[in-house]
Amino acid sequence: MTKVYHFNPTCEMAIGNGTCSYMPPKRLRSFERDIAPLMGFMGQADDILITDEPTDPSFISFWQQGGIDLPAFKPLTSLSEDAKTKYETILPWGWSLAAHRILSPLKSYCQEPFKNSVLFDWQPAHRDFFSRLTSVQFIKSLSPLALHHNFIRIPGTHMVFRSQDMLKQWLGEQKQPVVIKTLWSSSGRGLFLIRNEDEKENALKRAKKCIKQQGCVITESWLNRIQDLSFQFNLHQDGSVEYLGINYFTADAEGHFGQEYIGGLPEEKKAQWEKKLPANWEEEAASMLKDALTQANLQQYYEGPLGIDAMIFQTHEGETCLHPCIEINFRYNMGLVNMIISQKLHPAAKGQWQITHFKPGEWQEFAQAQLLKHPPVIKDGRYIKGFLPLVPVTADRLFGAYALLV
Repeated sequence: MTKVYHFNPTCEMAIGNGTCSYMPPKRLRSFERDIAPLMGFMGQADDILITDEPTDPSFISFWQQGGIDLPAFKPLTSLSEDAKTKYETILPWGWSLAAHRILSPLKSYCQEPFKNSVLFDWQPAHRDFFSRLTSVQFIKSLSPLALHHNFIRIPGTHMVFRSQDMLKQWLGEQKQPVVIKTLWSSSGRGLFLIRNEDEKENALKRAKKCIKQQGCVITESWLNRIQDLSFQFNLHQDGSVEYLGINYFTADAEGHFGQEYIGGLPEEKKAQWEKKLPANWEEEAASMLKDALTQANLQQYYEGPLGIDAMIFQTHEGETCLHPCIEINFRYNMGLVNMIISQKLHPAAKGQWQITHFKPGEWQEFAQAQLLKHPPVIKDGRYIKGFLPLVPVTADRLFGAYALLV
């Protein structure tokens, strides 16, 4: 049965906006349009990816040569015109009131399990649930569990401020860098790092605006990062939780997405910290998170993939520890995309992939040059080395996504 995918990574911004007619800024609309094919890797040949971009035969053929059949690329209007069509489910990157409005023409054509899902209609409680307040509550529930694992630390207090005056007073008492987060944002947006007095004043001005618009802001300790990672889970309709695996990635100082590692973290990077943790640290942490997710009864608001961003960090005393939950993403996320792409490549494939902004025409020039410099290599029917474009190589794209396997 056909699944329908929809790439809307501005879903959190749409929730914060609170209207069904939300439209992202022009630059982000370009991002959604240009990077939409990346979500196609989540599906199969008999699925559909919603996009107004015509199917690029050369892109489809490129991936077929590597053993990957991508979904059909179709505009939304064509999906609702055929009343005889039946879809298994609708899978946006993330849900919002705006996403429900856009996808509503398809709902009546879906199977009963989706119609019975808590996500079939937007509920008023979803607004707060999909905010960072849920992450704060979940982190608090982890604190007593973390005491049983000496390598797990949840430093500082995650606090919620609804008053700029109270926030200013609290910041004046802090001796270490802190971060302020808005309730709804993604990929590092809505995150203010405070390391000195100048940053404090700028952050307070931005926080005042956010408190007025969203009702509050959240503060937490800024950590001495060693490695970013995420734990990937799937929450089922009956409340059971499935652990999918761990993913490693990079982010800049402000939390913006950098690169994803294909085939796991390079050994030379992992060797810098892994021996300082217990041999079974991943299993212990994943089990703790799975138990906490199960106990949280999240299925009353959500079902589907979720990624828990975590961090290996160094304490002020020089210890190497794991913060098991920086925040939860109740949606598809780049870590999950990376895991699926990695599974579809050759098992021995290693490298990284990233998304880059280009000037008009530069993505096509860059990709064509890289394909010549790093020609793709296929082994046992799967790509194992070389430059791999993850979106079509066209002149009109301002954003490109690509992998380099070494």
